[in-house]
Amino acid sequence: MNRTTWIALVLGFAVLVTLAIVMRSKQAAPAPVSQRVRHKATVKSGYYVPPERPEKASPDAEMVKAMDDAQIKSTYGNFRTAVATGNRRLEGVLRPVLLRNKESAVKLAEEDLAQAKSETDRSIAMKALESLTTQ
Repeated sequence: MNRTTWIALVLGFAVLVTLAIVMRSKQAAPAPVSQRVRHKATVKSGYYVPPERPEKASPDAEMVKAMDDAQIKSTYGNFRTAVATGNRRLEGVLRPVLLRNKESAVKLAEEDLAQAKSETDRSIAMKALESLTTQ
């Protein structure tokens, strides 16, 4: 860009800023404080009364069961992966968590074994089931 283009851009910008300032100054000024409407407080000054809040609803039994089932299913998936990869440390951490609800965990392992399509999946599912059923 040459020198005249720069000068034209700077002058154009200056004109825009000037127009913006002029337009703002022509807007109506706010009313003085003495003319504004003052609202009276409904409570005494210095006292705070918090709004009443409704009690939190406890979750339904069905929702609690669904949440527990989802947690067990997720934990079993991680446990199965630990068994498949030979990660004994993770397996040792997840096993007690699954044994808290042993029936559901064993049921998931049995379903996993029944749905296994390959020999590798069957062996992994069998190892996971044996790990859950043996003490």
